[in-house]
Amino acid sequence: MPPLPTGKALDAELVDLWARRDRLTPAEWERLYQIVFAVLGKYQPNELSGLPEDRAFYIQDFFANKVM
Repeated sequence: MPPLPTGKALDAELVDLWARRDRLTPAEWERLYQIVFAVLGKYQPNELSGLPEDRAFYIQDFFANKVM
């Protein structure tokens, strides 16, 4: 996995992938997933502390239901 860019470069990559999400290649879908997982994985919202599953479960659920 290539390292994630930061700042404006990350924003630009994410905007590009998002805009083309209806025609992404499997590799581009994987990259979009990696970006979403990395970004959301850094957040520590209090709401997750009382839920039974780990953070990865909820990030995957978000990706499947909101991104794909």
